[in-house]
Amino acid sequence: MAAANNSPAAAAASPWSSYKGIGNFLKKSFFLSPADEVIAYRKTLFIALEAGQISFALGSRIFSRIRLAGFKRYPLEEPGLAQPEVLATSTALVLAELGAGRPDIALGIPKSWAVIKTVELPISTLENISQVITYELDRLTPFNPEEAFYDFKIINQDAEKLTLLLAAARADRIDPYLTALLEKGLKVSRITVNLLGLGTLCRYIKGEGPILFSEIDENGYEGAIFHPDFSLEPFGGAFPVQEEKAKLDQILAEIENPLEALETSGLRPETIFWFKASSASLKEQLRARLNKPHQFLGEMDLRMVPPGKDLKAVSYPALGGVLEALWLKASGLNLLSKGRHEKSKNPILLTVLLLIGLLLLLGLYWITPIDIEKKRLANLENQIAQKKVEVKKVEAIKKEIETVRSELVIIHDFKHTRALTMDLLREVTRIVPANAWLTRIRITEAQVNLEGYAPSATVLVPKLEESRYFKKVEFAAPTFRDPKQNMDRFQVKMELEGR
Repeated sequence: MAAANNSPAAAAASPWSSYKGIGNFLKKSFFLSPADEVIAYRKTLFIALEAGQISFALGSRIFSRIRLAGFKRYPLEEPGLAQPEVLATSTALVLAELGAGRPDIALGIPKSWAVIKTVELPISTLENISQVITYELDRLTPFNPEEAFYDFKIINQDAEKLTLLLAAARADRIDPYLTALLEKGLKVSRITVNLLGLGTLCRYIKGEGPILFSEIDENGYEGAIFHPDFSLEPFGGAFPVQEEKAKLDQILAEIENPLEALETSGLRPETIFWFKASSASLKEQLRARLNKPHQFLGEMDLRMVPPGKDLKAVSYPALGGVLEALWLKASGLNLLSKGRHEKSKNPILLTVLLLIGLLLLLGLYWITPIDIEKKRLANLENQIAQKKVEVKKVEAIKKEIETVRSELVIIHDFKHTRALTMDLLREVTRIVPANAWLTRIRITEAQVNLEGYAPSATVLVPKLEESRYFKKVEFAAPTFRDPKQNMDRFQVKMELEGR
């Protein structure tokens, strides 16, 4: 049995730990609100746009506990994605069949519609990061902010740079679906990418470590490496031939190098495959050839699916999407926000509690004996006496600040109440024709004198009169023709505006 630690340090630490625990409890209690995500009730219907079908998942959360209320899949008569009107009608039917009431509506779009990438920005952009993403979106993605839905999240930062995960999609592809749903009285509050939802599903099942996920069907594969910091590396490709061995070689060539790189860095990635509408033999060949631990969706415990539900009927993109909307640890993206992340406001409950506490403190103040207040006042007077020297220093510094401020005002007035010499030279240079030149220019506080040669001196006066800097432009001496130069020699004087 280990000996008890009776040292003075341990004895002092124990009360401190108790006080710290009480402080944390009070802090959480003060900031508790009925709308807090930890206790608030929330229900979401997630719609996943998939090739050949529309998938739905209805989930709810209360006290941080997620429950799947139901799911539906509607296959389409034709390959490809559902038309907006079909999706809106199907959504209305699902809400009626599941008795969902009025949940939040979230929409998942295919990965092929979106750009998902990791970007780096200077740390100085942190304060106005939302505006920076908006201004830089056309540089970071193929889309302008006016024509796209987009969102981001900060996944890392250090003293010099920010690392962000950015996702964006063209709005004109998504808007018809939003309009069709709105015509049915259904407003979408969240848009995400199905691949991100699948990543959330994998994290929910396997934990926070790195995960390599790949979705495979008859025509190609698509997936990503999901890192613990919520960054990801998407990959994918089409199968040029239908031979299963060639398909398998292409998939293994895609994933083996990233897996080895993760293992070399000391990480043990989870590898998860989802065979969607592909042959069972290809799955078994992959199981035999991949010499690294791996699992398949459909053979795993999904945890949130109610017992007795047929896993084959579950849509994993819809399941991952509703989980991303409800799970507090998901840290998902909402493209509909266009990068605007509003800070949460302190709840009204906190204000009420603080007012009650203030009233209690006032009551204790009047009950406290007067002599204690006198001792406190004497102590304050003693401290003030000790600080008098420092106060005098502060007052001296204040006087110096006022002197510098007065000088700055004088400099500012000088700069903005008179035209600077460089501005006047620039204006004269702009006005004088290219085939004329100046031999002398004299600038005083109220007047400018020019001397030089020009093919015709008479054209200079009206041009100088038009300038906002000069007035009362006139010849200071008669002009005469220089036979050697074959030009007019002139002398012009003018006054400065505002003088």
